[in-house]
Amino acid sequence: MKTEWDKWFKHAQEHFKNHKAKLVFDNENFTVIDWRNADGRSDYYINFMIDKRRGSLHVDGDLGSSIATWYNRLKVSDLKSYIYKDVGYYMKKFQCTSDKYCYDSDAAYSDFEEYAGIENIEAYIETSYEYDDLEEFKRDVIEEIDNSMRGKDFIPTERLYEIASEFDADAFEWIDSIGQSIDGRVYLWAIGFNMAVKQLEDIAVL
Repeated sequence: MKTEWDKWFKHAQEHFKNHKAKLVFDNENFTVIDWRNADGRSDYYINFMIDKRRGSLHVDGDLGSSIATWYNRLKVSDLKSYIYKDVGYYMKKFQCTSDKYCYDSDAAYSDFEEYAGIENIEAYIETSYEYDDLEEFKRDVIEEIDNSMRGKDFIPTERLYEIASEFDADAFEWIDSIGQSIDGRVYLWAIGFNMAVKQLEDIAVL
């Protein structure tokens, strides 16, 4: 089965295929890598700055920005191996980021239905007199889900939380993560960093 990693790896291969890594600066404490199309275009351009003393990876450029920190001295090769194919681990090290998660209303409703239980929902509809059928319930929940999507954040409306609480007193533990998936840019940062470092290693510059 195709994973999100596979999907974004294919995307990266297509958009980074003409990228060339340039070692802008390198000493025992810092490394700066420019990763952009060989023709100089800024599309999908990324600048990677590594603070080897603190073990920090700073990402900036056309695909957003982030800072991840490990709080101990690390080599560039260490960072490459740490975050490649382990985006979840990489995200745990984020101190700040322009992109982290994205949300989909259909996926959010599916998650809601899974947490609440379809049998529980159907029983609720029969006894609450608030909804005529499952479709009406679904429309109401999806409307509240859509109202909860605020830019790149998902902040559940009071009404959505009230509905969820009808099925689970601990709905607060999951309601703000329904429909959540990792933003594709995070995959591109990890994959792009790996590609850029490997390219420099292959020519023995890094």
